Amino acid sequence: MKLPPLDDHFPDMSQKFYAELNDLLLQTKEGYNCIIHYCETTNTEPELVATYITTNPALKAKIHAECEELRLVKKVRRLPI
Repeated sequence: MKLPPLDDHFPDMSQKFYAELNDLLLQTKEGYNCIIHYCETTNTEPELVATYITTNPALKAKIHAECEELRLVKKVRRLPI
């Protein structure tokens, strides 16, 4: 069986991922744990989810900010506003 080309299949899957992740975020309020939970419940590879996250800058920024608060990554210096 041959899989469809990634270009044809990717937009549909990313929209489905964003919709499901949004529902989980509304329930749990934890982005980082929510993504891990999504991968476990749907048997999705984290590498595939990473491609969806990198294509959405807003989601990527929210996850990075949460990881900074949890001290999983170094804090990025920001100019005071």
